[in-house]
Amino acid sequence: MNTINTLVYLLPDHEIVSKIIYLMCRNNTVRPELANTCLINHIIEFLKKGYDHYLIQAMCHLLKCPHNRLRFSRLEHGINIFIDLLCNKDPVPKKLALHTLIYFQYSNILLKALIKKNLIPLLIKDLSLYVKSNKVLHVREDESKVQSFNTNSSPSICTSPARTSSMSPITSNKTTYSPLKDDNITTNTNSPDYSPVCESFDTESVNADESKSDISDIIEEEIFVELPNTYVSLTRGGIIIEALTNIIYAQNISELLASKDVWETMFDYIDYIKDEDINTNVVKILDKITCEVQNFKGILIDGFILSVHQRMCRPIHDLDKCKTCVLKNVIGIKIITNASNTFQSKFAEDMMISKMIEPDTSDTNQKLKTLISVTAPLVIQTRPKQLIEMLCRYKVYTNLCNIILDDQNPSFGDAVGAIMSLFKTLKIIYKKPHYERCRSNQKCRNRVFPKKTTVTLVMDDGTLINANKSFLSLKSPMFEAMFRCGGFKEAYENTIRLNDITSECFNCLLRLLDDYCECKLPTNINVFLELIIITDKYMLNELFDRIYPAFMKYMSVENCSIIYEWVKKTGFRLQINPSADFEVIKYLLHSNSKFSDRVKAIQDITRNDYGQHFIDDLSIILKPGLECSIYGDHNATSSLFYLSHFPNALETLKMT
Repeated sequence: MNTINTLVYLLPDHEIVSKIIYLMCRNNTVRPELANTCLINHIIEFLKKGYDHYLIQAMCHLLKCPHNRLRFSRLEHGINIFIDLLCNKDPVPKKLALHTLIYFQYSNILLKALIKKNLIPLLIKDLSLYVKSNKVLHVREDESKVQSFNTNSSPSICTSPARTSSMSPITSNKTTYSPLKDDNITTNTNSPDYSPVCESFDTESVNADESKSDISDIIEEEIFVELPNTYVSLTRGGIIIEALTNIIYAQNISELLASKDVWETMFDYIDYIKDEDINTNVVKILDKITCEVQNFKGILIDGFILSVHQRMCRPIHDLDKCKTCVLKNVIGIKIITNASNTFQSKFAEDMMISKMIEPDTSDTNQKLKTLISVTAPLVIQTRPKQLIEMLCRYKVYTNLCNIILDDQNPSFGDAVGAIMSLFKTLKIIYKKPHYERCRSNQKCRNRVFPKKTTVTLVMDDGTLINANKSFLSLKSPMFEAMFRCGGFKEAYENTIRLNDITSECFNCLLRLLDDYCECKLPTNINVFLELIIITDKYMLNELFDRIYPAFMKYMSVENCSIIYEWVKKTGFRLQINPSADFEVIKYLLHSNSKFSDRVKAIQDITRNDYGQHFIDDLSIILKPGLECSIYGDHNATSSLFYLSHFPNALETLKMT
């Protein structure tokens, strides 16, 4: 105690004293004893007069002790000093404060005092800056190697002269010893500047004759507060996330984080910083925000759930080909699923209903109704009666249909995302059809058995194709009637014109009739659709039955709109699967393809005079799923009533 009083007395006139205090505070053995000396109070009093780098570090080391943290929480100026460290443009004191903040996990009084001084906005701002300077481009793994805008992690720091705020980073994390030029201390026991405390910190005995030995010989370059072992590997961004996680669970401050800039920063971290362990804490923070009922109005109006879906659940690459998109999608689904408990509460339901029944007196009301319409299907996952009531009674489904019918609506993608979520909630999936596969590794693609030419066929484009009448007659009743003697004039002609078929399609038909194999099917979807029409027209029933399942195999996001329009315009006349149009819709809404590609495919359908057909088919698909969701529930009478009028809502839709 006397030693501390002496040091405090000498502190204003001797700069070397601040170094001695720093060395004492960083010693793990001495530090607990210093907690009983009120040293931290003296340090704060001295720091009121000016900045001292060593005393700042001494303060941060002392704050690792719970007794000192309790004292510190009562020191208004100490709180201000700590906040100033977090605001400092120099990364060194900022990192010093962040490392110290990790130790405040269970110091509720101190955290509360710091929060009053805008701790949360400071951390969010610093996290945003960290993401901007360290973000990594999101590219598909098989496209190119991930590149980083800035591969440097948080800067390390080195010692700097006392009473200056200038601290320069170092490039090595190794422990080295760096002497300072001007701050000398004697080890002569007869000198008035001699201190036995300083000598006790030397790792080697000091020769009394070496009176010019510098005390900084024993100061490590890595002088900021050490992190606990469990946090050693954390980056600056990771430390901020860890600190926010500790704070949000220690204090009931989730309302301070329930703002759009906060969660957008969190999404940026997940999106651009590749750190799966820290992402778990990000999810915890977002879950804490959504689980508090008092935050519901804010997260509803600001579109929290929609933001999650837009940033996390709309892959920019095919999910089958990009692990990063899969990871983000999993995180997004987890956040939305956890938030569903709040959105399915009676309080949330009443608030959404009250907004939906308000008259459209302003543009703001209409926008809020649209927001609720695209949000409700995302989060109402385990309460089918609430979902049906929102869809039917409060016109959520009608609003979604109106948006989808307008391909220029800015909420078009959001409406598609809501419908996709409905399909997932109702377990409506697309089942891939079974089809024959080529077992010869496509070696039979060009295999053709030669036949004698007995007729030349002239195609639509003027191309001449040699064929055999007997072979065609054997395969098709139409050709048999055409080439039968005594029938049509084609039986006596050697050149026949076929105006309803292209050369590419007929060549493909000949190869398939000669020796059917899946690898001989056309890859061009337009040729494939033409082939289906021709097989039906020429009564090639066996071939038709084999190519139709394979035709569904060639369905992709790029050609879905072409197939859907063909089914509605031509395919319905054929003996194809009567639910082919439904299968196209299920494929679109259940595919693992890029979200933007699926949205574009649906836009192509709705803008080409088939929008109402799409809505009608969508309603037919959804209604059985909704009915199954309440099957066996004897208290779902009102839901059954709404469902009985579900298709009738479309009549109202057509009039709007």
